[in-house]
Amino acid sequence: MVREAHSAYGITASQWKVLCDGVYPGAQSPHDIMLALGYCKARGLDPFKGTVHLVPFWNNKTKTSTTRVMMGIAELRITAHRTDSYAGRSPTVYGEMVEANYSGVTVRHPEYAQVTVGRMLRGERHEYTAVVYWEETFNTDKDGKPNSMWCKRARGQLDKCAEAAALRMAFPEEIGEQFTSDEIGIVQQFQENTEQRAPMPRIEQAPETDTPEPPFELYFPDGELEQYMDAEAFVDAWCFNMEKSRSHDELNAMFDGGKHHMSDLGSQELIKRVNDTRDGKYDEFNKRAKKQQQKAAEPEREPDTQDDEMSSDVDPSELDD
Repeated sequence: MVREAHSAYGITASQWKVLCDGVYPGAQSPHDIMLALGYCKARGLDPFKGTVHLVPFWNNKTKTSTTRVMMGIAELRITAHRTDSYAGRSPTVYGEMVEANYSGVTVRHPEYAQVTVGRMLRGERHEYTAVVYWEETFNTDKDGKPNSMWCKRARGQLDKCAEAAALRMAFPEEIGEQFTSDEIGIVQQFQENTEQRAPMPRIEQAPETDTPEPPFELYFPDGELEQYMDAEAFVDAWCFNMEKSRSHDELNAMFDGGKHHMSDLGSQELIKRVNDTRDGKYDEFNKRAKKQQQKAAEPEREPDTQDDEMSSDVDPSELDD
């Protein structure tokens, strides 16, 4: 996949690693990142600035997850500024703070948010005002409850959605009817309305799952390393792919994919790095397999009533340091 990214978008091996680990760490496969690169190229966006997001959606009927490229609020702002007619936005006006229960979760949030966007047309300033209501916009988790971001940032999330709605009103030709990644809740509602008109599989945000991800593919160059990248960058890509492997077979395949260039590296330090990466992954797989064997050999323990009484529903991530 590195070769395809380099050929189509001029992405180097080190840049590919940044995209995988830094910009799109939640990508389900390298093909998702290629999807984002293609979108950014078509829209004239820098893929390293995080203006678009890869959002997994779960199909309950087919039991499969698909990835969509969704714009962030930054892309809408960029698009508006590029027209040279964008005339700023107003401060956000929030409705009264209310407290309500949604599927067992109590949330305190503003009733609505209002944003006005200005645009210059034929020398005159026109204003476009959007009002967005929290209860019609918030996003849910896989259990149908408001997700943590919408609970913790009730104003911030609603502010971005109100701005996005106002920008769509002001720049309909440039932006169209595309929703941002903050507006997934609205996308879900549109899906529900569509299902009422014609039966379709419901699409929701994908829950976390233990289903293995597709392997990260690395295509090594034919001929000399200099035709593709320097030796250090080659080793960066090689080790990166070995670290992404999830089984002995995958690891062996990743190692075998580049070992025919081992003698071309010209550095014992680079060779040692490759071997250390492979050996480290072997140790990781062996420890994991041993732990699974020990767990399988343990007899099932009867439920302990005392343990149940002392259990906590508090998420450790929510505790202060």
